[in-house]
Amino acid sequence: MQEDYILSSASDFDGYEIRLKDARGRMERRVFSNGITLHRSEFHTTRETLMDFGSEPPGWVTLTFHLSGCSLFEADDNSQHWARPNEALLWRCDSSAKQVRIPGNQVIRHVGVAIFARDLEPRLGGDVPDALLPFMRPSVPNVMAQTFETDQAIKDCLTAIHGEAVSTPLSDLSMEGYATQLLGLSLKRLMPVPGAGEGLTVWENDALTWLDRHLSEAPDRPVDTAQLASKVGLSEKRLKQLFRERTGTTIAEQLKTIRMRSAQQALETTDLPVKQIAANAGYGHVTNFSRAYTRWFGEPPAQTRRKNKALS
Repeated sequence: MQEDYILSSASDFDGYEIRLKDARGRMERRVFSNGITLHRSEFHTTRETLMDFGSEPPGWVTLTFHLSGCSLFEADDNSQHWARPNEALLWRCDSSAKQVRIPGNQVIRHVGVAIFARDLEPRLGGDVPDALLPFMRPSVPNVMAQTFETDQAIKDCLTAIHGEAVSTPLSDLSMEGYATQLLGLSLKRLMPVPGAGEGLTVWENDALTWLDRHLSEAPDRPVDTAQLASKVGLSEKRLKQLFRERTGTTIAEQLKTIRMRSAQQALETTDLPVKQIAANAGYGHVTNFSRAYTRWFGEPPAQTRRKNKALS
């Protein structure tokens, strides 16, 4: 029979309990004088596990990170939000009933930083990023959540936090610095990018840069805008809007441009068969590719190749 494990905390939980069944490992919670609370955990789940938050007071602005493993945040409004590696989950939940569902048979390495909105706002000196404003007021609905990709500086900070061992006055000082740095680095990702368009944040700018590279590096890959949006932590509607504002075209139109230019270059500079060039451009049939190419450039692929050979 499978034994149930209760994961006990390594420090006081200020009157509320965090219980994990079917898990073995350790959890820590540290409250610093600057108002920031740091959570750190590392454990292995043998079966799906639920972690109940209990009666946490409202008003917490929280950032959740996973170095490994994943978890699903669930609130009483039936909303669900995943926390995964290479992403940050920024959230505020002002309802009393909330839990995290953790899939079984995985190793979780987690870091969380939290601060009351009332304590955070004065520290920002009134310069609250537009993307953060909804999290600074009571949630309507009760849950606000947003994911964004982490950069290397955030990843290095997370690694340093998990590298600290036994609690000592010196390690406490280091952990307070890391927690503050992690909060600051994450909030900087929400700041507007100067000259990059009205309302465009650092992480949205990075998302568009990644998308440009993704489309250019492998134009033969099928594109699902919903999956791309999820990958960069944006809604599909927001991703399409930002892409059009930056490029003046749609993602599908941009991809077709990249594919056609790549095909033209291949016809002019290589001896690849037209069938292979068509496949590289995302076309399963040469006939469909030839029609699209002719509409685009006003000449069929064979003529482009002949012209190039005549010039050489």
